[in-house]
Amino acid sequence: MEQQRLATEGRQREAQRAEELKRLEVEREKIAAEKERAAEERKALESAGTAEIERLMALQKECMEERARRLLAEQQETAASLQATGTFPPSVLSPPPSV
Repeated sequence: MEQQRLATEGRQREAQRAEELKRLEVEREKIAAEKERAAEERKALESAGTAEIERLMALQKECMEERARRLLAEQQETAASLQATGTFPPSVLSPPPSV
């Protein structure tokens, strides 16, 4: 009778340990999945940040190119206007010869 009770208690303890190990394994899997999800989210955020930086740099380049085109057009317009009137600002003329 005592031996049967001890055997039953032993099986119960083993079942409890197995249940606890199973619970711990499920918890470990949840933690691993959460770590993986967090890593993927971090990677997505980094990619989004990189994409945003690239977009802004392209926009900046486009603005600089547009500004250069406008400046060149303005310079050409000014030069054409000066050439048509025959007047040049002092900075365009050579300095007078020293006597």
